[in-house]
Amino acid sequence: MNKITSFNPIQWAKVSKAEQIRTVANLIVEMNIDITEGYNNWRNIAFGFSLELGEEGRSIFHDISRFNAGYKYEECDKLYSNCMILPTTLVSPSPLSLNMPRRPA
Repeated sequence: MNKITSFNPIQWAKVSKAEQIRTVANLIVEMNIDITEGYNNWRNIAFGFSLELGEEGRSIFHDISRFNAGYKYEECDKLYSNCMILPTTLVSPSPLSLNMPRRPA
């Protein structure tokens, strides 16, 4: 991942969606930010990662989820697995654009 020093929307538009997700996820991890508060947010992030990154997104999902006080590896992994097998018709075309997700404590 390249370190972002300034934002150029034209250049960003040329980057694959998968690389955009990885870049933003790495920034979230570097900044120790919990974006997974609320089950719906957490679930939507899992759907977005699974749809865009497939199995590669699992470790990124864990990395982002671990900042929540209620993080449990098994619960997080189970949700991601479920998102991988559910039909994509259950999810909006752009789940990452929704207010980000979280599970109950």
